[in-house]
Amino acid sequence: MDKNKQGAVPRHVAIIMDGNNRWAKKRLLPGVAGHKAGVDAVRAVIEVCAESGVEVLTLFAFSSENWQRPAEEVGALMELFLGALRREARRLLDNDISLRIIGDRSRFHPELQAAMREADQPCCRPTTKVIDKLAARPPYTPSQLLPGLTLGASLRLPKALPEK
Repeated sequence: MDKNKQGAVPRHVAIIMDGNNRWAKKRLLPGVAGHKAGVDAVRAVIEVCAESGVEVLTLFAFSSENWQRPAEEVGALMELFLGALRREARRLLDNDISLRIIGDRSRFHPELQAAMREADQPCCRPTTKVIDKLAARPPYTPSQLLPGLTLGASLRLPKALPEK
């Protein structure tokens, strides 16, 4: 999204995160390198959306198909997700960006489930009325709107980021 172009800014942007493995393989890197680059890309997207005035960003990050990958790759993805969640959740909150994790958490390791619950505490986020509407709350669940979704996140962005 080019923030220098004039025009209407969408209130809600949704992204299906796909292609990290292909990106890495094209560069003759291991698949996990692509997923690490994906974490950096997410950070950049969050910043651009917040600076541009997007109110809600939804990321569909892990589909049910991902469980079919080799166990070593799934394990690396889980470690990457846990590390990123622990690092980034506080940074999001410090910048008035609320995080709501959506989808089925039941297949994830208990430690990762606990980190998700901690990052997703209702007491710790600003008002979530917009997220409740836009993040596929009843009558639809995320999996009804996007079959195969295992996990995603919806972020409520501030009107403006603090000056650096």
